[in-house]
Amino acid sequence: DHRDLHSFPTRRSSDLDCSLTPRHLTSLLPCCYLAKLNLNQPRRKGKVSRATALRLPSPSHLSSLLSSCRHLTELHLRDCSSCVTDQVAPLLPPGLEHLDLGGCSSLGDAGVEALSAGCPRLQSLSLARTGVTDGGLARLGVASCSAVLQELKIDGCPLLTDLGVELLLEGLSRLQILSFHSCPGLTERSRAALELYLGQGRVR
Repeated sequence: DHRDLHSFPTRRSSDLDCSLTPRHLTSLLPCCYLAKLNLNQPRRKGKVSRATALRLPSPSHLSSLLSSCRHLTELHLRDCSSCVTDQVAPLLPPGLEHLDLGGCSSLGDAGVEALSAGCPRLQSLSLARTGVTDGGLARLGVASCSAVLQELKIDGCPLLTDLGVELLLEGLSRLQILSFHSCPGLTERSRAALELYLGQGRVR
């Protein structure tokens, strides 16, 4: 039974073992009954060198793994920016309840729309430091998961405005936590919209 949580150490970015490689993903392919998978990576500072980039897994490596592990309910891919793209998002397992894609800067509205449609059970989602825009939040607000989503993190998303937050909140019914620190396009208007949402007893 391979339903245990698999994770790789991520404490010291200088440690070579911290870096996810194609071999790591390939080694997990036989574990088709995984329920929880943690592949969070250290946050990289500065531009990745060409030599380092060649050692990182590609979207095709992650696509193969996701196609194999269809029983996942919890998946953490924070800062796996080399392999998380809009093209990979449609392959996310439909039973996911908790998903962390924070720091995956290649993920944009198309990917958010795909995961919104394909993962109707999402209870918590991190899109922090991604390329999501107001359009992506609007789609998330009317997606099949909108009735169960309780926690959303969009910290550090540079393309969002207050309108996106308002459109998101219009469609959600159970949201309890919305984190949007360090979003340059958001103002007190977003905070007021969230307070109004919670104050109206929308969470039920």
